[in-house]
Amino acid sequence: MSSESSITSRAEESSDDENVRVRTEETGRGRGRGRRRGVRGGVRGVRGTRGSGRGRGRSRGSRTQGPTRDVLALEEVNRRTDVLQEEISQMESEELKQLCLKMAEKHPSLVHDILRPAPQQGGYHPQPGGASPDWCVCGKCREMPTNTEKVCCRKERCVTLLPDFAVLILDEAVLALGRIYRRDVLVFDDDADWNKANRHQGYRQYVLWTHGRLGAGDRRVIPSCCVWQIRDKYPDPFGQYTGFVPGRLG
Repeated sequence: MSSESSITSRAEESSDDENVRVRTEETGRGRGRGRRRGVRGGVRGVRGTRGSGRGRGRSRGSRTQGPTRDVLALEEVNRRTDVLQEEISQMESEELKQLCLKMAEKHPSLVHDILRPAPQQGGYHPQPGGASPDWCVCGKCREMPTNTEKVCCRKERCVTLLPDFAVLILDEAVLALGRIYRRDVLVFDDDADWNKANRHQGYRQYVLWTHGRLGAGDRRVIPSCCVWQIRDKYPDPFGQYTGFVPGRLG
């Protein structure tokens, strides 16, 4: 009896050991999977942490705000002007003479206006610095000859004070590129009067900059403040300006 009971107890112990092993293996498999998932989740968590470290909010807060694109563009335009003025100031008299002759050949109307400025007769070109009209909000508008043209940009800080305006609407190089595109691609004649050509191109570029491309016959009134800034830079010697002409859709 003792031998049979000892055999039976050993069999039961071995059976219990096998059950423990099976349970342990199953538990180990479950934990292993859980750990692997945990590791994967941890990796994702690390990636998320790294991503948040590179996030826009944190990077913007940590970086020093530098000059914006429009400010840099205006600085480059001013630097170009300074370089030209410095080069001209160092020229000899004969070099200056040759330069003036080349300018007269390339832009005769411009040189003529500089050499023989015409007095304003019967035109209308109010000078800057006067009191702004009562319909003006930005403080930079001047009186316009018609009620249709009495339009303001309606900004507390006038649009003409933006660096983009000085670069895109007033800069000679930018206007020249627009005139070349209009002449060579769109096949429109360029005006022989240098000031008039730039003045009209400035009008067109302001409309494109503000409203985008408009269809044929769709015309928009340009604010008075912007109109006079363009006319100050590229004036008509007699103060004669066409003004706004409504399109067939107006």
